[in-house]
Amino acid sequence: MRLCKRDDCGQRFRIHASSNKRYCSPGCRWACPKLRKLLEPSLVKHQLSDVDESARSATCSVCGPTSIRRRTTKTKHPAVEVRWRCRTAERARDWARQYGLDVATVLEMLEGQERGCAICGRDVAERFYIDHCHASGAVRGILCSNCNTALGLLGDDVERMEAAIQYLKRARAA
Repeated sequence: MRLCKRDDCGQRFRIHASSNKRYCSPGCRWACPKLRKLLEPSLVKHQLSDVDESARSATCSVCGPTSIRRRTTKTKHPAVEVRWRCRTAERARDWARQYGLDVATVLEMLEGQERGCAICGRDVAERFYIDHCHASGAVRGILCSNCNTALGLLGDDVERMEAAIQYLKRARAA
C-alpha cells in the first residue's frame, strides 16, 4: 500500500510491484500543485541552437548539449518548416510525472555521479535511466541500461544479487 503524494489527500492505494505510481487517482495527480509546477513547460522554454540535423544534436538553453528529434506535425506538407525538439525536455515530463523530479534536479544528480552510472561508472551522458525503489518509490540514482535491467531482472532482491555474486566467484575459481 502506498500513500497518495497529494498533500491534502492522505488516501492509501495498491500498486503493482514495478509501478512508481505516486497518486491515488488522475484527479489527485492533476490537482497536485507540485506536479503542475513541474509540468508547466511555459516557465522555461528549451531553445535550441547549433542544430546539427545529420548528427541529431544541438545545444539546449536549459539542458546544454543534447540529442534532438524531429517535431511531429499533423500535416506532411513539404513546404512546412522542420522543427526540432530537445529530447531531455520530452523525458523531463516523464520524470516529473513518475518521480517528481525536474530537469535541474536530474542534471544535478548526473553531475554528482560525474555523468556515469551509479553502479558500473560507464558514461551515461545520452542514455540513462532513473533508478527507484519499487517498494517506496524513492529515487536511488541514475543507471545505464544494462545495470538498470540487471536490477529489474533480479527483482531488487539483495539475496538474489548476493547469490549471483557467489555463483560468479565459484565459476571464476573453477
